[in-house]
Parts: sequence; structure tokens; C-alpha cells
Amino acid sequence: MINILEGGDHIHVKVARSAFDRPMRLGEYAEVVLGYLRTLTKVDPIFAAGKVWVAKKRKSLPFAVDDPDPVSRLVEYMDMPVDRDFNPPLGFSDCDQKGRATPASTYPLGIGFTYHVAVPTEGRIRMLVSDGAWGGAWDRPVSGQIVHVSLPTKGDARYSSCDFAEAVLRASVGYWVPSCAEINRNPFLDAVGDANDEVRIGWCTYLGQPGAIDRLPADVICERIAPGGALVKLHGDTFDPADAGQIAEAKRIRDALRGRSLREPNHLKLAADAEVIGRGLPALDLSR
Repeated sequence: MINILEGGDHIHVKVARSAFDRPMRLGEYAEVVLGYLRTLTKVDPIFAAGKVWVAKKRKSLPFAVDDPDPVSRLVEYMDMPVDRDFNPPLGFSDCDQKGRATPASTYPLGIGFTYHVAVPTEGRIRMLVSDGAWGGAWDRPVSGQIVHVSLPTKGDARYSSCDFAEAVLRASVGYWVPSCAEINRNPFLDAVGDANDEVRIGWCTYLGQPGAIDRLPADVICERIAPGGALVKLHGDTFDPADAGQIAEAKRIRDALRGRSLREPNHLKLAADAEVIGRGLPALDLSR
């Protein structure tokens, strides 16, 4: 997974979603994002209202989960311009008579949505939910599906703590049921020094593949969680990229998992994806 949100040192919560066999319709995508935001508001109400980046207007506009018609609002905001650098030019399918995207529209390279909220003292939380190539895998249009929440490392201690990051990770795992997920920081990744994207170990790592933790050393902290995966945590209550002990432990866990692709789709979950998409939301009306 590529950090496509912002550079510098941030705490990253990244989730590798189960792959879909087609790009999402814009209305489906909107419902997925809304369901995820509503899940995160149970972690902290700060996620309930923020702003989204609107490409066609080149600026951020307000968006809240309690908007009277949030799906239509997000569909309106995600009406991306036609990209004429491609041949044929890329744009949304199933547009209305005025050429505007509708809830039934799809985009060939998938959809990327950036949502951000300001924290009380300094910094901000940014979230990307990508469908298809917006995950950075331009040569694999339906395999770049990731969720990426970027947390500040300074400012309000609540939002820069490992406890908050772990709460976001647990909520994300419960919603997406991914193949893997991680809490990481760029300096820590650099210190571990492994460019192999198939095995990336953070301060807290979720492994969704059955039996993955059976290969780990006995002293590694593991917790089995529903629906069959496990959390693997480094020792220590804080996440310090300069901690030689944590770096060595991450390398040891990584080496024990070599030869196993942690980002393979979680096939145990694919058949139940419909239960996750739009959980707790009304059925999408594609007639609008």
C-alpha cells in the first residue's frame, strides 16, 4: 500500500480490503463510505462531520453523516471530470442527459474519496477509501482497494495515541473484514527496511488469513478476533520509530511470515461482502 495522502511522519491505519470483481457503482461506494464513517463515529464523534476533496471544484466542501440526503450529496461531490489524457477518454458511465454522474455510474479506474476532519488543537485526520486503481495499482484496476486513515503525531494527545489508532483499526477490521491491516509510521517502515509490500508489520497488524499466526514465535503478542483473524502487536505501550527493540521484533515477525501473501483476498469473506456494504443503511434507490 502506498501512502498517497501526505508525506512526513503520521500514524497510518491501513486496511487491505477484499477485492471485488468489478468497480463499484457510485451509489454503492457512497453507501460504503457512509457506513464506514458511521462506524468510526462510535470510536469518536469527531468523524461525524468534516470535509471532502471535490476534484471538479478543486477545493474541500462540507460533508456530514447526518446530512438529509448524504448519498446524493456524495454523488454530487464525486462527479469527476473527464480525463482526456487516456484513449479513449475516461469518464463516468451511465450519466444523465446533462452528462452528470448518477448513483448507477461507474468509473473505469475506480473511485477515490478523501475525507478530513480538524482535531481540536493541531493537525487533522485524513481518510481515503479507494475502489480500484485509486489504491495506486494502475495496472490492476480492481486490486487497489484500500482504506487509509492518517492520524497526526502531535497536537491533541487523544488523536495521536496508539490506543486511538488501535480503536480505529479494530473498528475498520470489523467493518471491512480485510485480508490484512496495519498501524504504521513512515520512519518505522524505513527503519525496518523492507520493500516487500506483501509482508508489512506495524505496531499493530491484523492478519486475516487462517493459520497465519501459527508460524509466529511463541513470545509474540497475538489476539484472535472475529471473524477468524488475529491482531499481532509489538511490545510496548507507545509506537516509537527509534525503538531498536520494536524494530527487531517487527523484523522477526516479518521473517516468520515470509512466503505467505498477506494481501490475498479473504475468500472466506467474499461471499458475505453484501452484508458489510451499507450495513445499517437503507437499500440504494438507483432510480434517482
